[in-house]
Amino acid sequence: MSSPLGVTAENILDSLVEDIYTGKPPIRYCVGSGAFGRVMLGPGNILLIGGEPGGGKTALVMQWVVDALRHNEDLRAVVGNIEMHPNVLIARQIARLAEVDYSRIRDRKLIQ
Repeated sequence: MSSPLGVTAENILDSLVEDIYTGKPPIRYCVGSGAFGRVMLGPGNILLIGGEPGGGKTALVMQWVVDALRHNEDLRAVVGNIEMHPNVLIARQIARLAEVDYSRIRDRKLIQ
């Protein structure tokens, strides 16, 4: 039973033991194969991605989000980014999925 102040350790342990004995794994969303197959993206998980400016952090996270949405129809995502316009974020994913050089999408030179 939930406490007015939150979840008790007893509740967590009861639920965990039940899941372990029934073989019910935690929810995990697929974000790709290979090394990305080990990324633990799911409810209750927080992923921290760090790196130098221009290192591809936004591109990586957007790839994970888009692939997770493609593989999990019921999944919904919210992306907050203060460095890039949403059109750019989506255009980069369109280029990746279409296997087209991003500059052709960016410069509107796809049909020539």
